[in-house]
Amino acid sequence: MVTPSKDELIAIAQLNIVKGIRTVIVRVANATGSTPRDKNAIMLIEAEATHDTIGGGRLEWIVIQKARSVLGKTFKPFTEIIPLGPEINQCCGGKMELEFTELNETSLKEILAATSKNEPCIPTVYIFGAGHTGTELAIGFSRLPLKTICIDTRENALIDLENICETVCTPLPEEILRAAPKNSAFIILTHDHNLDFMLTAEALLRKDAAYVGMIGSATKKAVFKNWMKQYNYEISHFSKLICPIGKSEIKDKRPNIIAALTIAEVLRTIMH
Repeated sequence: MVTPSKDELIAIAQLNIVKGIRTVIVRVANATGSTPRDKNAIMLIEAEATHDTIGGGRLEWIVIQKARSVLGKTFKPFTEIIPLGPEINQCCGGKMELEFTELNETSLKEILAATSKNEPCIPTVYIFGAGHTGTELAIGFSRLPLKTICIDTRENALIDLENICETVCTPLPEEILRAAPKNSAFIILTHDHNLDFMLTAEALLRKDAAYVGMIGSATKKAVFKNWMKQYNYEISHFSKLICPIGKSEIKDKRPNIIAALTIAEVLRTIMH
């Protein structure tokens, strides 16, 4: 089962309202100790389907049965406190307070307001270059609670990503980089080394970037440093550059593997 993004979950809820599909929203109102999901995680439960998760296992089975037992009935929102211990054959050791609400336009607005109060600012990941690895990165990041933007100077390179994430075709990708919000992540892997170098230098000049990564090797990183000196770029922040991206003991050059390792690398940096 593919876990939907928050926007996809909202879209499913709105569609269910339009279609009249009876649905229960289960929200983690509070979580203490060791729990499989944090406060404000949401799950939608229908008679024949579920969307997202509040933790899986025995806990979720109990929650699904409880929600379905009230589907088709008129009920007021109620709360259940479930200890994650021997009582339900789980060993997490924590405790979850779960809020059950019937889905309608009013309850959806209330739930969204509650879950957005302390929601952290969503980081933005900029992928410069929609080649093989750039495409895999865009697909992977699009499944995460991040804003993903893929930029390329070649319009045809972005066609396959138009329904995956935000795409921008521009002859001046550096302008997008300069206008990006602080604490953004910049991953540079274009079809041109000189363009890579220029964008990476601009990203390092930002000083407020959460992550700056360039595809390549130790040799490319050394060449880039000399290039920066040749063109009089400030190199005091050179040490912040990650190159190669996705560096790991796993020696695999397939685009999807590099993308997976890079995504983990970026998440460690920006998801504090």
